[in-house]
Amino acid sequence: MRIFWAIVAVLVVAAAAALLLGRGEKTGAAPPVQSVGMGPRELPAPASPVTPASGSKPSDVRPPTATKPDPLPSAPAPASPEASSPKTTPVAAPATPEAAPAKPSPKPPSPTTTSPTAPAPAAPIPAAPVTATPASPAPTPPAAPPPAPSPADADSPFPAGADARIVKQADGSYLIDEKYPVRGRGTAEKPFEITWDYLISAQDTYQPRLGRKNLPGRLTMLNGKQVRITGYVAFPVMAQEQTEMLMMLNQWDGCCIGVPPTAYDAIEVKLRTPAAGQDRLVTYGAVRGKMKVEPYLVKDWLVSLYAMDDAVVTKEQ
Repeated sequence: MRIFWAIVAVLVVAAAAALLLGRGEKTGAAPPVQSVGMGPRELPAPASPVTPASGSKPSDVRPPTATKPDPLPSAPAPASPEASSPKTTPVAAPATPEAAPAKPSPKPPSPTTTSPTAPAPAAPIPAAPVTATPASPAPTPPAAPPPAPSPADADSPFPAGADARIVKQADGSYLIDEKYPVRGRGTAEKPFEITWDYLISAQDTYQPRLGRKNLPGRLTMLNGKQVRITGYVAFPVMAQEQTEMLMMLNQWDGCCIGVPPTAYDAIEVKLRTPAAGQDRLVTYGAVRGKMKVEPYLVKDWLVSLYAMDDAVVTKEQ
């Protein structure tokens, strides 16, 4: 009897399962699921057949009650055209991001605790400019001592104690102040032959209107000596006798042609005898006479400086 009831229970369960499967195939419904997003609901396992105890009656054993399955969900209805048309879904406004919480300000270090800091990089040291070392100047040779006076200087034609440097040359001439050559002895037979540079050098230290009144000694020592010089000659135009003339460095006609003379480059000459004949037409020549170095001033304006008396003019080419 136990076996009989067990077989009956198995057949009942199998029939129920076949019935459920057949309904599922006819309706085309999917197997039951619990909910969207969850797995299929498990069906309870069929109860095992109860075996009656020995000595009990078959009527005492109840067949197991079959558990009815959950009703299958109905098939979804076809969507209507209106439902199929796309609907504009309102887009929710983006949520405003909340302001980030302010970071707490760093606490200042306590006075007792010193935080180690990295040492600041040392500033680059600029390269020292390369300067060219000036070449040391060549040592100045010591000045040559003044030459010792030669025995011929014992009879020097220049006055003793003259304020000038006088050096006798090998040819018998003299070099005055290391610049101006002078020939002769200062006599009528051998007068001093001088140049215009020698006479013009007076303006270096003698300009009375500027307060410079130092007349060089090299010029004062010519005073009273016989001197010969060459230059341009100008006679007075309206004079009846040509007893005076002007000896000049530059040519001048007394009016418009040439360069007017100054007190430093002209000599006022008084002739020994009046010029006559061809001598009166001389424009360039040599004059020889007694030299006078006597400044003539009008309120510190230098009018004349050199003069010559007892002069003789000769024509020079």
